[in-house]
Amino acid sequence: MDAAQPNSVIRLLPGTYREGIVVNKPGIEIVGSKGVVIENPGGDNNGITVRSEGDGFVLRHVVIKDFLRNGVFMIRADNYLLSHVTAINDGEYGLYPIFCNNGKIEHCETSGHNDSGIYIGQSTDVEISFNVAHHNVNG
Repeated sequence: MDAAQPNSVIRLLPGTYREGIVVNKPGIEIVGSKGVVIENPGGDNNGITVRSEGDGFVLRHVVIKDFLRNGVFMIRADNYLLSHVTAINDGEYGLYPIFCNNGKIEHCETSGHNDSGIYIGQSTDVEISFNVAHHNVNG
């Protein structure tokens, strides 16, 4: 991620990636394929963190699991898309955009979280469609 330029598309080959990812550049798109898993290497709070410079972030076709706090944590990143993301056993929240506007979460699945599978906090104009949340304290 450090070497990626703004507006880059990063394609992940099938496999297990044991690391947390931080995005703080605009227009970054991370695209997985069948068999892409982002897994906690041990001790990481978030699978993917998107910060305020990450407007236009896109995440597609990945499984994120076993992080201590959140699968995907986004703060102040607008115009985003989370599509076909599976979050499993990521502590508090599976997908957690906060103060993020004009987003779309579609065809995602979350399970095994201590709070909400999908939590949209203090955000506006977020479309949520065709998602499944189960075995979380809240949807």
